[in-house]
Amino acid sequence: MPGTATATFNAFNNEISAAAAASAAAANRAGDNIEDQIRVAIAHLRGLEILGYSSEQARNRAESRSAEVVRVLSEFAASILAGERKIATGSSNTEKAFRYLTSFLMSIASRTGTRDRLQIFTTNYDRIIEAGAEVAGLHLLDRFVGSLSPIFRSSRLETDMHYNPPGIRGEPRYLEGVAKITKLHGSLDWVEASGTIRRVGLPYGAEDTRPYLNAPGLKGQPPSNS
Repeated sequence: MPGTATATFNAFNNEISAAAAASAAAANRAGDNIEDQIRVAIAHLRGLEILGYSSEQARNRAESRSAEVVRVLSEFAASILAGERKIATGSSNTEKAFRYLTSFLMSIASRTGTRDRLQIFTTNYDRIIEAGAEVAGLHLLDRFVGSLSPIFRSSRLETDMHYNPPGIRGEPRYLEGVAKITKLHGSLDWVEASGTIRRVGLPYGAEDTRPYLNAPGLKGQPPSNS
């Protein structure tokens, strides 16, 4: 899978790199990464928007910065999808690797009904955990609600799945084969639209994200939301 190595911007690359390095140092990290760069580039774009387009040069500069953010984000997303494709189809050991993954997930997800749910936290954008859970038949609760265009509900912290054993009333138990997952840095199939975060139906290892964003409510979102 690809890492979060720095990208190269066609404009203001040195300034973005310097600001990203300063941001990483402030967080006591040894070096900057693409997340630091994107954060700086979006802040720069927002600054240009606040200053307004008083001249054609200012407008061109803002449009150039917007296009650069879109390009870098698109290339980063494409590299993650390429990594997913390699995992799914790249070698004869794929099936063996998924057996290891599903065995690991189920070993930590299986617990008695009196224990709290397994909570999985990951900083990864890729969906290898989700793919493994799907193969294993493990249902993941990620606080998205809905089927057609699931929307993130931060208030759904205690949402869970229970059942009532036959002959027992008032004592619901945790449904087996369920775990909770939190993706701290977001996910490849998340998009911000109209003030909400939605999950799109992006197939695992798809060739491109764009066809799946070409839908009402998602099409034409600003680059910071991609």
